[in-house]
Amino acid sequence: MVSKTGSKNNSTNFAVDLKGECIGVVGVRYDEHETAYSGEIDYWIAEHHWGKGIASEATSKMTDYVLPRLRSCGFLHWSIALTRPQ
Repeated sequence: MVSKTGSKNNSTNFAVDLKGECIGVVGVRYDEHETAYSGEIDYWIAEHHWGKGIASEATSKMTDYVLPRLRSCGFLHWSIALTRPQ
C-alpha cells in the first residue's frame, strides 16, 4: 500500500498506492531540538478515498517506519495533532 518516493532535506515521502493507483502521499519530516529528535508525519489522501481507513493505515505504517529510527538517535518527543480540511 505504501511505496517509497524519495528523501530530501531530512524528510522521507511515500506514495499511498491502492490497486496500482497513487491515491495520496504520506511523509515524515525529521527535526532536532536541544533535548530531543522528533518526526512529524503528514499525509494527503484523495478526497474520494476519505472514510475508508486508508489514512489511518498509512499513518500506522509510517509510524512503524519512523519510531525505530528516532529511538536510535536518542531522545524522542512525540505528540499528535489532527486536522481536517474544510
